[in-house]
Order: sequence, then C-alpha cells, then structure tokens
Amino acid sequence: MSHVFISHVEEDQSLARRIAEYLEAQGYRAWYYERDSVPGVSYLIQTGEAIRRAVAVLLIVSPDAIGSYQVTKELVRAHEEGRPFIPVLRDISHAEMRIREPEWREALGAAASVHIPPTGLDVILPRIVAGLQFLGVQAGEERVHPSEQLSPWGYVDVPTGSAEASTFDEIAAYPETLVDRQIGPFLVAALVGQGGSGIVYRVRNPTLGREFALKLFYPVRPDLAPGISAIIASGVHALASLQHPNIVRIHDFANSRIGDADCHYLVMDYVDGKPLDEWSNDLDVEDRLAARLQVAYRVASALRAAHETKYIDVVGWERKGVFHGDVKPGNILVTEGHQPLLADFSMIDVRRLLDPKVVPPSVLKATTVSRPITAAFGTSGFVAPEQENEGVVNAKTDIYSLGITFSHLFRERESSNNEAVDRLADLSDLITAMINRAPKARPRDMAEVVRLLARAALAAGIKLAGGRTTRP
Repeated sequence: MSHVFISHVEEDQSLARRIAEYLEAQGYRAWYYERDSVPGVSYLIQTGEAIRRAVAVLLIVSPDAIGSYQVTKELVRAHEEGRPFIPVLRDISHAEMRIREPEWREALGAAASVHIPPTGLDVILPRIVAGLQFLGVQAGEERVHPSEQLSPWGYVDVPTGSAEASTFDEIAAYPETLVDRQIGPFLVAALVGQGGSGIVYRVRNPTLGREFALKLFYPVRPDLAPGISAIIASGVHALASLQHPNIVRIHDFANSRIGDADCHYLVMDYVDGKPLDEWSNDLDVEDRLAARLQVAYRVASALRAAHETKYIDVVGWERKGVFHGDVKPGNILVTEGHQPLLADFSMIDVRRLLDPKVVPPSVLKATTVSRPITAAFGTSGFVAPEQENEGVVNAKTDIYSLGITFSHLFRERESSNNEAVDRLADLSDLITAMINRAPKARPRDMAEVVRLLARAALAAGIKLAGGRTTRP
C-alpha cells in the first residue's frame, strides 16, 4: 500500500494519529513515530528508513513545531530523498511559517499548504487525500520491494544496536537521553526545554551541592567553529560582567564531547519560574496592576544596568553596554515571589548565526559585510524595524522590544472603567513612545524609561519602593 510519513512534534501526536487513521481507512498506509517505532533502535535510523520508503511526507506545522530540531532533520532528510510535501497548518499561517523557519523554504519549495479551520480537522481530511492523489500517490499501491522482508511493525527493517544515543543528532531529537548522564562536572537532573540555539537542562554539581541551568549549544560545522567560538566567547565575556539581581547570572562556560560532537555549554542560575505572560495570566493578588508595574520596573532596571555595564572584551578592550537583542515575555522568568529574571541575551545565539538563508557562512570570515549578523537576532512581532531590516542592535532596539512586551503585559488588563483608563494614561503614553517605529521618537535610553515608568506608577497611585510594591 502507499506509504505516507507523518512528521510532527510530540504536542501534535493526536493530530498525527487522527490523520493516520483516516488515511488508512481510505486504503493508504501511514507511518508516525509514536505508534510505529520500536524500542532499542535509534530515532534517526527508524525515521530515516521510514522516509526513504515513503512516497510522500505530510508535515504538521504548529507553533510547537516551529524551531523543532527533530522536524527540521526530518524535512532535510525527506528533501534529500526527493519526497513531496503536504504541509498541514495548525494555529499558524503559511507566511508566518516561512518567515519563522526560513531553512524550511528550500525543502518545502512551492508546496501548497492546507490550514486546519476552527471547525476542526475533519473538514480538511478529504483535501489531504486529494493532495496525495494529485501527487500520484494512489491508495492500494504496494511500495515495498518483494525482496525486502517487512518487520512486524511495518516498513523499516529493524537493525540491532544500542538504544543509547550515539550521535548529537539523536540527542537533539530526544534530548531527555542525557538525563542522569554527565556533562563536564555536572550531573544532568532534568530536561528544561529546547530552543533555537540549544538544549537547556537542570543540572547538579555534586562537589558544590548546588543546582544550575546548563545550556548545551548545538555543535557547529568544523569550518565555522573558529568564527562561532569567537562570537560565543565575546558574548560570554559580556554576559559574565552583568551583576544585577534581576538578570540570570553566568557561572561557567566550557566545552564537552557530546555523542559525536564537540559542544559548548553555558552554566547559569537555575530559575524556577514562569514566563512573564504565563505569570501575568495566572496572577492572583489583590492589586494586579501594582504587581505588574513592580515587575515591569525591575525588568526595566535590569535592562538599564545591562546597557550601562562596562566590561573587558576578549582582546582586552574596555567596552560599555550589553544589549539584549531579543526582549520578549518568554525571556523573562518570574518566580513565585514575583521576582523577574531577564535571560537569553542574544549575544550567544548560535543557531540563527548558522542559518545560511539568514546569515551566509562567508559573513563570519568577511572583513566587510552588507548585512550584519545581528539582523538574525530578535523574534518576529517583538523586534524593532531597524533591527529586522538593518541588523541594528542597541539601546533603542531593546527599548522597542521591551515596549512591545509591556504592551502585552498591560493590554486591556485594567481598562474596565474610565477611572482605570485615567490611572494608566502615563503608562500608555510611555509604551506608545517605546514602540514608535522611528528610533529618535523613543525614550533617549533605559534610564529615561525607568524614570518614566516610576512616574507612571505614581500617577496610577502606586509607589515602587525597594523590593516591595506598596500603596502610598
């Protein structure tokens, strides 16, 4: 029978199952990892062989899939095998997908996508079948060569070997593999998350008896390693100089052999907190506005401290100013005591530096470039226009991103009546100025933002005093 490989992340497993069940009811044969894989065989071997024997690849694209190392590897493999794609979009547009995942463009080419409507998946299932038929994939066709013996679980012959990941690709696809293993002097206790530049673990140093967060950066190509290493080292020098109670502290930077690759890792404070937007939604205190303003004030103060920090760079020159480059709710963690911690400064964001469609490898070696590597930093919807278009990262671009973050934090929170709107007038004016598309129209620097934020709090009847939020 025809074989369709369904590429997806774990969060979309239920969608993959429903699509597979429908296709098989129509006479097709589908393969997806949770159902059709077997224990004891590496992820890469199983998915690679399943893709090789597939006729087409159905890609489930969702906000959870964006940035997934696993899905990217499957796309690249399918593209190399010449397999056609049918992208199925959940809660994301085709244009946004192409903007946020530029490295998928070449693989997907001009493949038309189908969007899951609010009415649900059932509406588009017949369209998926029609797409397969248009690609020449007919139900009932036998894809497997007669000389090939099928394994009991379907399409992939099961090789023998160790179940333990032996390559970094396997570790990146299933990062929990490293739990209970050692990275340098640190014992990995738990997986925290995985992002665009690496994998974050909660680790423990047995000698010190302390827990930390360890960010394991994705390995780089050997020919780019010297340039990337210099970029990372420069960023670490700057970040290690930051000393502020609302900035995640750096404790160590080293490299280690992980699987078949040499990887840099960064050790920092472990923060048991929620992203700013999640914290704000769950906030359960009597005066929510006061709590949000206090957190906003602390974040602004932390960013001001970063901008005013002096440090010695890798060649011994004194520098001033550590800019974030990617301020957004997800990079601000808030603890149970309502203490915000600013994290993930973009100075050491590896992945976006390596994307050849954003930053050509020649940039790292060229003496002059037409587009700075900083153009690859930032997050769509939060990045300042001049940063997105020209690669500028400075105090003004951080102010813009912080303004967008504040607009999310205070959006329609306290506007239930005219009195509440009046209380927030100064705050609204400040945010409007911060997100002005013209850099010159924004506040002069973060010191001015901090001053205006304190004034807006007073105008709202809230006093920001020390580490506490109190009524005057």
